[in-house]
Amino acid sequence: TVTAVYEQVELEETIGDVTWRYVVDDGVATIVGADNATDPEDGVTGEVAIPAMLGGHRVVAVADYAFAWLWADAVTLPEGIEFIGNYAFFNCTGLQSLVIPASVIEIGDSAFAACWALKAVCYAGDVPDVGESIYGWADEEGTTLDDILTTYVREGTSGWGEVPGEW
Repeated sequence: TVTAVYEQVELEETIGDVTWRYVVDDGVATIVGADNATDPEDGVTGEVAIPAMLGGHRVVAVADYAFAWLWADAVTLPEGIEFIGNYAFFNCTGLQSLVIPASVIEIGDSAFAACWALKAVCYAGDVPDVGESIYGWADEEGTTLDDILTTYVREGTSGWGEVPGEW
């Protein structure tokens, strides 16, 4: 019996001040990380817009831990992203707001855990499948992100039950 084993090659593309790291499978891209193009030791800061295309491939996923410890305060996910991996934005301590596009159908376990500055998450589509505790766990005082976070959903979407606001 012959077993074929292959390793995905990590690719890079620099757009503006960010070098995006990604892999391609079946013609679509999964982002596995990002670095400051000028000085990788500085990390990626400020407002970050995840590209919809990399290397001519449609970006459909953010990998597990892809942006863990990212220093950005705002992240824009493009329409077309379908999957957000486990711990994808873990401990992004400056992240204050996030818009989840309607194309997202699955969010992994603890995807936004320990993002203590996160105040608002806006969902543009119907309820995605979500992993366990996507906002993580309680801090030392017993406060969870669910306690301090405001969730907004786009008017006309389904599956949400009661939420604080629509837009």
